[in-house]
Amino acid sequence: MLATGRLLRHELELIRRGGTGIPGWYLTTKLPLVAEDGAVLGVVRVSEDLGRRVADDPAMPALGRVVELVGSV
Repeated sequence: MLATGRLLRHELELIRRGGTGIPGWYLTTKLPLVAEDGAVLGVVRVSEDLGRRVADDPAMPALGRVVELVGSV
């Protein structure tokens, strides 16, 4: 996003909740913060917690592995 300025709307993300570290599903929108000259200065992010606790979800171990693999690329 910093390189292209392309915005993201309603992306589904698995994020660890602050304080507890328990993973949760969020819908995230990320918008570029653009200067008058068109340069992207930063990113504004708004995430909506979908509210479902997923720590005991049977799919979590597999999803955790996917997140690890993607993060290592």
